[in-house]
Amino acid sequence: MEKRKGILGGSAEKFFDIIGEIIGFLTILLIILVFSNAKWGFLPENIATILITVQTYAIIATVGVVSLEFAAKRGWILFIIIAALVAAAIIITLLPGTMDNWINGMSGGAAIGALAA
Repeated sequence: MEKRKGILGGSAEKFFDIIGEIIGFLTILLIILVFSNAKWGFLPENIATILITVQTYAIIATVGVVSLEFAAKRGWILFIIIAALVAAAIIITLLPGTMDNWINGMSGGAAIGALAA
């Protein structure tokens, strides 16, 4: 039985695998650092604020890379769906007002906006 290759090929999948592992490990270290600082407060406040922001993006990067690696092994349709979901998560995170616009556009607007306020 022939082993099925993903859409990216063996070397690209291996690259995403290694990148995902490295980003995942660094994200876990960052989470531990942020939680430890919240408990004991050993970092200056401005550094702690920056690390919390970096933590948000690190989690998205980890989930995004691992999801795309998973999808790349399964086929084009799943890869496109997951890539669109990862892109939506990045857009919502980088541009917080975008989520309100999407919700208002999908629902007609007023009801969701009233609940959020």
